[in-house]
Parts: sequence; structure tokens; C-alpha cells
Amino acid sequence: MCVYDPINIQYGGNPVSCAIALAVLDVIEGEDLRQHGLDVGQYLARQLEVLGEKHTIVGQVRGTGLFVGIDLVKDRKTRQPATAEAQHVIYRLKEEFVLLSADGPHRNVLKFKPPMCFTRDDVDEVVSKLDAIFAEISDGTADVSEDKLKQRVHGGEKKKSHKGELNGESCSNGKAAADGEIP
Repeated sequence: MCVYDPINIQYGGNPVSCAIALAVLDVIEGEDLRQHGLDVGQYLARQLEVLGEKHTIVGQVRGTGLFVGIDLVKDRKTRQPATAEAQHVIYRLKEEFVLLSADGPHRNVLKFKPPMCFTRDDVDEVVSKLDAIFAEISDGTADVSEDKLKQRVHGGEKKKSHKGELNGESCSNGKAAADGEIP
């Protein structure tokens, strides 16, 4: 008798999937990507710690391998989270074609989780961009207000939702109309 069990469904055993998995493991081993991840990750952490010596917004750098986090704080003594600043850094990096996310209960930890092919040159480029953005924050030229954060998250570009709405306006045919277009 065959009983449906949604928890113990197995997809293994497919020969193509197994061949792909073995090929991936061969590349990881053949290119020594585990050691590469450790080496570049240690370099990343060191460079971020140096950045922390320059900018007081960096409260702590922590992580293992290429999985590294930067805890952003308003004050190193009180450890008050710099949530708005973290969001500003994420948006500014996105403008520079670098994608990071925020983590932690206060969303003030910048989370690095780059691909295994990430290099020391990539680290230098990202750290340079972070240095410039942190300088903008510390010298007051960056707008890290709650209003600016809300504008970035909720305003700005018009975005299509999954229900065919455009900034809350529904279209009769289920598709969002761009400015000037007839649905």
C-alpha cells in the first residue's frame, strides 16, 4: 500500500540529478573552493575590520568563511542599532551594483554571502564602496532619515504587484498599465 507522506517525499535517485551533483562536487574539490572561500573570507573580514577602525558606525565584524556580517551601530558604547543607516547602505550599494541584505532583530547587520568565485579584487571593490558610503553617513551628506527610508521602500518607482495593481490602482484586465498606456 502506498501512503502519501508530505514530510518524507524523496526526489533522489534521478541519474541526471546525481550526475549534476557529482560534477558540482568535482569542481568544488578540483578548484579547491573550500580553501578559497576560507582565504577570501578571512581577507574580507580583515578588510572590514580595518574599515571599522576608520568608521565608528561599524560596531562589530563577525562570520566564518565568506559568510560575514557587519553590525552597524549609532554608538559603540551603547550598541544602539543603526537600522536606517544600514538600509541606506543597502540602497546605495544597489546603486553601485552590489547586493547585500540586512539581518538581525533590528535589521542593522549587513550580511555578506557572496558566491564561491568571489576574489580579493572583489573584496577591495566592495570595501572601497562601503568606505565612501560610510563617509557620506559620517559627514552628514547622506539622508538616512525615516522619511527617506519610507520613500525608498514605499515610494519612488511604480511597481506592479502580483494582482495587476499599480501603486494600489487596479486595472480592469488584470494587468498594470504604465504611465500613458491604455490597458
